[in-house]
Amino acid sequence: MPEIRLYPIPAAGLVLLATGVALGIPLNFVGNLLAGEILLAVFAIVGVIANVGNVRFPDRRLVAFTGLFLLSLSVYIATDFFAGTELHDALRGWARFIFLILDFMGIYVIGRKSHFNLFPLFIGYMAGQIMVWARPGAGDHWYVTAWKHHLCLPVLIGLLGVAGLYSRRSAYSIGLLAVAGIISFQIDTRAFGMICFVTVAMMATRVIVAGRIGKLMPFILFTALLISAAGVSAILDETQTQFGKRQLGSNEMRYAAVATALQTIAEHPAMGLGSWKTDFEAANRHRANLVEAGGSHDTESYDQSGHSQLLQTWIEGGPLAAIAFFYLLWRMLVSLWWTLTRPVDRFLAFAIFILLNGIWSCLFSPFLGADVRINAAVSIYVCIILAIEKSQNQRRALAYPQPS
Repeated sequence: MPEIRLYPIPAAGLVLLATGVALGIPLNFVGNLLAGEILLAVFAIVGVIANVGNVRFPDRRLVAFTGLFLLSLSVYIATDFFAGTELHDALRGWARFIFLILDFMGIYVIGRKSHFNLFPLFIGYMAGQIMVWARPGAGDHWYVTAWKHHLCLPVLIGLLGVAGLYSRRSAYSIGLLAVAGIISFQIDTRAFGMICFVTVAMMATRVIVAGRIGKLMPFILFTALLISAAGVSAILDETQTQFGKRQLGSNEMRYAAVATALQTIAEHPAMGLGSWKTDFEAANRHRANLVEAGGSHDTESYDQSGHSQLLQTWIEGGPLAAIAFFYLLWRMLVSLWWTLTRPVDRFLAFAIFILLNGIWSCLFSPFLGADVRINAAVSIYVCIILAIEKSQNQRRALAYPQPS
């Protein structure tokens, strides 16, 4: 298989970097918004207008994502109207979809279907987040809070971008992922640490077994995942005394949130409750589910998100509203499978990590906050460019068949 070449666009480098920095600056407008999202909205609108009539501009996956998220927005508007949602809550609910669409459209416009252009964008994103959050705060362990809630993802993605620009060797990216995973477990950021370790396992497998999936690939991947699981287990055992109580409480709360969400969907399978809707019956079920799981302190009795983008959009907007996230999950799984066969290059670690994080978020994180929109938008962009890349490789394979 021919190597995928990267074609940087130097003239756009500063624009990408500045946009990334702006993505780290929070604003207050209806809900959570980042300054960079205003720039992405401008890029999206100008890019679409400038390319009216250009049949080569829109990829069919971009059209599908846009259409499905517009469907979700339309369903939310109708649901909020019939549910009598308060205007402030309705506007916040709709704004999530409007800015998510503008975010991935803006990244698509300035990214220009290039792998390389994601690197300066997220190096800038890392710099912006560090400027905002890496400052001494209240308490002796302010840096732990800053890393867990604000910095771990943008810093690692930015460093993977730096590693991709610096060298073609995968060892740098694997090393960064391993260190980030160990640090994350040491300060009790379990999900992020697990994603790092799984990415390391997949990268190590690809480096060992280069080229197409062969007979050794499943065995080596399984072995690498087992080694990663053993490492995770060892670190969790080591930190059990320090974080065991909090981890148990977190597990109980997640179980209660998911169980409550599924029960709410079973009661309202075809119609959503509306944006940010507070269901007191669901709150009582949440408390009961928490007690069933062994917990006692309920701080999320009114939480309707189910800690899942899929469940949350179904609860709030109904099954039609959730179709977009089901499509996104499917595209990420397809793209992740392609990473097992595509060439090993400087983009691979970045792509695998973005996709794994996106899959985790889709299944186990709520659709809340500006950072979640940025992560979903870049996941969509990665899915699109990997699909384009796969189609190009298939055409090359047909045009230049390998001798048997």
